Amino acid sequence: TIRHNRARGKHQVNKMSVLLDKLPDLSNSTIKTAKIRISKFAEELIKQKISWTSEHGDFVKTNIIINNENKVFVLDWEFYEHQGVPLWDLMMFFIHNARVGPTPDSFTNNFTGNGQYSSILKNMWRYYSQEMNLSSNTMILGMWYVLVRALYKRFNDPWGRHLDSRPFIELLNIWYKIEKQSRIWINLN
Repeated sequence: TIRHNRARGKHQVNKMSVLLDKLPDLSNSTIKTAKIRISKFAEELIKQKISWTSEHGDFVKTNIIINNENKVFVLDWEFYEHQGVPLWDLMMFFIHNARVGPTPDSFTNNFTGNGQYSSILKNMWRYYSQEMNLSSNTMILGMWYVLVRALYKRFNDPWGRHLDSRPFIELLNIWYKIEKQSRIWINLN
């Protein structure tokens, strides 16, 4: 239901905004931009009537196994959520794969068209955008949401799992710097 989605979305955005104010390693510009973008993302999901969906929560290549018969198995369901945002798993998959590479700049390179993973990333991004009927802009806003929510999860996990927040603080600062360039690159033919 849309009313429920709107209330839940606003609640999540408010929780994440409070967290952003507590992070000393983010610039004021990054914090301000992140707050605006995650709020716009929540509005876009409601406007486009995107439903909440189940979420694996840790959908990365190390949690995917393909056996000798080409059957795919997804492991490690400890972060599963019954009602989550459709982009969470996909964006986490993109983020984790884009960070892998020969240089520390792999995330930047892959999300600006200069990395070894760039062409695959762009094709997957466009495919998902078309299949889910989401604009590329909504997905760009979704990247902000996923990075901030990953931080939120790390600071608020009652079981203390995967608590290293430094990579996501760094990625949020990087995304602030490359968002425009990424938007242009993803939308190029």
